[in-house]
Amino acid sequence: MLADSCLIQAHEESLQIAVTEVEKYALSRMHGGQEWVVSGNLIGAKFTHLSARPANNGLVDPNLHSHVIFINATQRPDGLWRALDSHELYRSQQYGSAVYLSELAHRVQELGYRIEYTGAKLNAWELAGYTQEHIKAFSNRSADMDAKMAEWGATSARAAQKAAIATRNPKSDQTESQLKTQWSQRAAALGIDAAHMKLEAIRHGPIQHLASHSR
Repeated sequence: MLADSCLIQAHEESLQIAVTEVEKYALSRMHGGQEWVVSGNLIGAKFTHLSARPANNGLVDPNLHSHVIFINATQRPDGLWRALDSHELYRSQQYGSAVYLSELAHRVQELGYRIEYTGAKLNAWELAGYTQEHIKAFSNRSADMDAKMAEWGATSARAAQKAAIATRNPKSDQTESQLKTQWSQRAAALGIDAAHMKLEAIRHGPIQHLASHSR
């Protein structure tokens, strides 16, 4: 399904920039806990996956995403390692997500892909060329979550998190090769040609954004 490995590279680069930005919010305490200091460094591990968990209908959808896990330690300016202020780091998650999506939008357009904004927020976008039917067909986990939230009569972000847990099935034991074969077959049945879209992106070349100048 992911015919262009450059999109995976774009994801990795965008994530690295987002983590670097979040790292600036790493705080710890000094002088017996009386003073907050910016340490500006984190230690963590990144795990990247190409698929979502199986949906209730048994389908496994492509879903490129990464989990970044930080340990509760940071090096203070005095060189000592101490605990992080997890509260401030937690608050920076939304900022990190915005940075990631902005960087990713820039990079996919540099690869020649077009994007379409899907909401009032500037970071709400999708790759152009896919219909709502295409997106729905490969969003089975989201459909499970939406159904659970409808059952609860809930719409909040917190409810969405709970629905994600409530509908979480065990991970698939299928190999990456098997999943990609299935995705290609499902995409072909919907008339999706990811390889053609890659060639079109190459033909288009990087998107040129012209800066506006006031007169």
